[in-house]
Amino acid sequence: MNCDKAMFAGDPFEDNPFFKYKKGKRGDKKKGSYGVVYKAELDGKFFAVKKLRVGDVKMKYLKREIDALIKLKGCENIVTYHQIWFSNEENVHLTFSAQHYDLDEDEKRIIVKPNDYLSFTFTPIRIYIVMEYCERTLEDIIHCITDDKKYYFKQILN
Repeated sequence: MNCDKAMFAGDPFEDNPFFKYKKGKRGDKKKGSYGVVYKAELDGKFFAVKKLRVGDVKMKYLKREIDALIKLKGCENIVTYHQIWFSNEENVHLTFSAQHYDLDEDEKRIIVKPNDYLSFTFTPIRIYIVMEYCERTLEDIIHCITDDKKYYFKQILN
């Protein structure tokens, strides 16, 4: 993903110097359980960018979500994970391969280990997860299925 050519609908990353903005389309923003999801455009392709504040989400749940998305990448009917990056109070941004990090729940820090000999910590205040963009939400799909299928679908989710 070429970050210096990214354009976003609305202004989700007003404080993020990596991105150029594409104003307008206020409907391209959705509120989620732990943050806001924006519809983003890069090189003519659309992506969903989930913006989270560290205080709003438990690090262990975030790590579990990212690890699951990485393991399930390429599986049918699973949203594809593309990238994650973090920003801190000083507006420093950190992007890295998701296999080389750990999250410290107590300290709300990220421990990055690019190799066996090097590691450093970073304390983010915002987390951005770039994923495949889907036209419909899971809730939209659930409303479209029959009662029998809803029953089985809810059983799978539980």
